Amino acid sequence: MTDHTSVPVARIIIADDHYLFRSALVDVLMNQSTFEVIAEATNGQEALQLCRRLKPDLVVMDVRMPKMDGLQATRQIKRELPHTVVLMMTASEVPGHLAQALKAGAAGYVLKSAPPQQIVGAIRRALEGRLRSTKRSPRS
Repeated sequence: MTDHTSVPVARIIIADDHYLFRSALVDVLMNQSTFEVIAEATNGQEALQLCRRLKPDLVVMDVRMPKMDGLQATRQIKRELPHTVVLMMTASEVPGHLAQALKAGAAGYVLKSAPPQQIVGAIRRALEGRLRSTKRSPRS
């Protein structure tokens, strides 16, 4: 019997208005032993409500969604839940989106066209960045 208690499982919410993409991303992430997709949102407003209720470790947030876009939702999530990491995701390669995402409080930005292993890597780096920022450095 293997002891899995040493590796924390990151609780993730996927927010994207395209069902097929959301479903494929859930499949990719659920194949990772250190990720658990705890909810899916179809718009920014729903993502915000789910974050308030479930307090995830990370949200993969599409930039463009109905009702409330990903940038607005990210700003609100970071105001209310500053320890929740948000990774923005979009099909757009507009350079200004990266700056807007970071200004809104996102930990990073990844394109939907990236291969699955690159998306998983971006999620891991975003989570590691959050963990590094909340731990104290050992004395040298």
